[in-house]
Amino acid sequence: MNLYRIDSTLDSSPTDLATLVTTIGNDKTLIVKKNVQVSASINLAAFGISIQFVDAGMFTVMAGQTLTLGTILGTPMWQIFDGLGTVAFDSVEKVLPQWYGAVGDGVTDDTDAIQAAIAALVSGGCLYFPNGTYLCTGNVLVVNKKSKILGDIGAVLKIVADASTSKKLLQTSGAYRFLVEGLTFDVNNSDTDTSTHQSLYPSGFDSLIVRGCKFINSAAPAYDKTVVTHKIRGYGLYLGGTFGDAIVEDCEFEKQMYATITLPAAVGKSIVVRNCKYNECGADAIEIDVPSGGVDYVLIDGCKMKDIGHDDNASGFAIGASGAAGSTIGKLVAINNHFEDITSQGVHIEDGVKRFVLSKNTYLRCGNASTGTYNEGIYVAVTNAGRECESFDIDSETIENDANTNWAIYLGTVQPIKDGRIRGCTINGNGNGQGIRVGSGHSGHVIEHNTIKNCDGIGLAIGCPNSIVSENVCFDDQGTKTQTYGLQVLDDANGTVFRDNWLYGNLTGDIDKGSILTPKQIVNRRAYLPNTVIGATSWSAYVGVIDLGKAANGILHVEAKDTFYGYFHVSDFLLNWDGITLMLEFIGSQGNGSLDISNTPSSNFNLTGSVLGMRAYNGAAYGITFYSWMTLKGIISLL
Repeated sequence: MNLYRIDSTLDSSPTDLATLVTTIGNDKTLIVKKNVQVSASINLAAFGISIQFVDAGMFTVMAGQTLTLGTILGTPMWQIFDGLGTVAFDSVEKVLPQWYGAVGDGVTDDTDAIQAAIAALVSGGCLYFPNGTYLCTGNVLVVNKKSKILGDIGAVLKIVADASTSKKLLQTSGAYRFLVEGLTFDVNNSDTDTSTHQSLYPSGFDSLIVRGCKFINSAAPAYDKTVVTHKIRGYGLYLGGTFGDAIVEDCEFEKQMYATITLPAAVGKSIVVRNCKYNECGADAIEIDVPSGGVDYVLIDGCKMKDIGHDDNASGFAIGASGAAGSTIGKLVAINNHFEDITSQGVHIEDGVKRFVLSKNTYLRCGNASTGTYNEGIYVAVTNAGRECESFDIDSETIENDANTNWAIYLGTVQPIKDGRIRGCTINGNGNGQGIRVGSGHSGHVIEHNTIKNCDGIGLAIGCPNSIVSENVCFDDQGTKTQTYGLQVLDDANGTVFRDNWLYGNLTGDIDKGSILTPKQIVNRRAYLPNTVIGATSWSAYVGVIDLGKAANGILHVEAKDTFYGYFHVSDFLLNWDGITLMLEFIGSQGNGSLDISNTPSSNFNLTGSVLGMRAYNGAAYGITFYSWMTLKGIISLL
């Protein structure tokens, strides 16, 4: 018979385990239905004995003794171990805190039971939390071996409230592999606490996966970014030590001060954050700040971040990244993320980030703090020598400004940043904030194919030398215009080429060249003239559309259309401009209706400085509205 039952109804059943093993022999399944005393150390795995606990069956291990088990059949959900002795596992991979007396009712302190379960884990074993709320004191739960820490739906690990002493809820330690999945961590930090607790603190690991976890703060006040004293406290995931690869995926962070953050002295190989949600955080959603450490590679992909930061402007980045001299972030990539209602900046890049890529992210109302100077969608600044950024790509970003946004993209720096690209971005100011500013500390950049409209002020401000600014579209199509200039060329933009930018409909003018002290190369070969009203049998007003720069020659091609009847007119002119004299010679035209572009160039075109303006004639007895495209072909421009 391979089954042997210890039943409280059988008086003859021995209650001492050593005596029992002698009685039943090897390779048996022992069904335990009552309390069995372990008065001497014994290894049941060595005898091939499996254990099945039924009802209230349990082992009481006496002080100084060790019980070693091989196989536990089933998953008992009650306390099965008691006493002052030690329980060890030879091959049991899944351990429950309930086995050591955890209750999980959110009232009982389960710290000792959980710590006992952690101590019993074998390398590669699983600490499993069934549904329930496990209350724990801090700075005690430390997993220091290769482990899986799993939680059932509704399993919550909650730190005991402590208003004055900052504590860590669950820690991992050592160069091992860890998987943490399915648990909810409650940092339980009130806004009146002086303490700042940490939910999950992995340190020095070889690899870490945190998957499908929730990080909450049940003691936090309702989120209100305008109440500066309404601080949300507590850290969610805090990475420390010298670590290898960290992956955080499909997690949710809510009402944390800093949700995902690195210890300032942390030194890591890689951090990957994928498909996570961050909501109502008091400071930053993700902060990779290593002023005395460093991280080789950071990827943030597919995350959603909403309501981040407070109105004091001392906090509030969706993503913040910075290093120091000798403490760098090798490369940071943020792609396919959504940032919404961020008080300070959507993305903040500072000293020590060697390379970064921002691509296909969406920014809605970033920089919405009512106070502060630097409220941006994207903010990049390097101020200290030895911490320069080597290259960057800002590609296909979509940004909508808030009433308090200063710039959608602001690149201001003291130290030089070279080899950067801003391309394919779409910015809608909605009558608020300004568009893109690239300061004088930058050089050698390519800024192209961006669409910027309806800002409050400048669409595109360029102060970087030796760069290319090409085929950007800057316009204002609001009923009440707010975008003063489509393009502003700052005095430091020496040697920068401005080519084929489409600028139209701006409030004050299309190009603001300011007090240019040195020659610039401005060659806008294509332009769109917005709808212009012409009275009956009259000329429209001149509207400046193309800046010819220092010199230009080629063909001026004009296409104009009556928007009411659809009458169309096309004309071509030979153009030569040497910076002093403009020569226009009619080549040919075709058209229909009453709209006319005269064969005599002086009737249609007017030069103010280097800006070529155009007008058209309406020969009908009623007013019309027209629009036109102007293209320069074969243009040569000289400094």
